[in-house]
Amino acid sequence: MQITYRDMFIVKDTLDKIWCLSLSPKLFIFLRRLAKNIEMELKTFEPERIKLFNRHSQFDVDNMFNTPTPETNGYNEFITDYNDVFSSTVDIQYTNVDIENTKTYIENSNIDIAGTIGNSLLNILEELNKLNNGSN
Repeated sequence: MQITYRDMFIVKDTLDKIWCLSLSPKLFIFLRRLAKNIEMELKTFEPERIKLFNRHSQFDVDNMFNTPTPETNGYNEFITDYNDVFSSTVDIQYTNVDIENTKTYIENSNIDIAGTIGNSLLNILEELNKLNNGSN
C-alpha cells in the first residue's frame, strides 16, 4: 500500500492510543506489526524532516519550530517545501481489516475511553483499507 509520510504521522498517533482497547489477538499483533513498520519508516524519514525545518530556520525560535501563518514572510515557500516533503509516498505492507469484526471487539471493551479511541481506530482502518484498495 502506498501512503504519504503526512498520513503515516496520523496513523501513528492513532495507533499510539489504542493499546488499551480490547482487540482480538490476531488484530492486536497485526496492528503492532503495522505500528513497528510505520515507526521504522518515520525514523528513515526523520533526516528529511529535519532538513525541511533547517531550510526554514527563520521560523525556529528558542529551538521550537513555529509554523508560519499565511501572513508570515516566507509562508508560501515553507508550505510548498512542506507539501513536497510530506507528500512523498512509501510502500507499507498492509492487509485489509474486517471493520465490522473490529467494531464488535471495541464495543465490548471495558475501557471508558473505548468509544473515542475505538472510533479513531475504525476511521483509520477504513482509510487504510481504501488506500490498500487503490481508492481514496
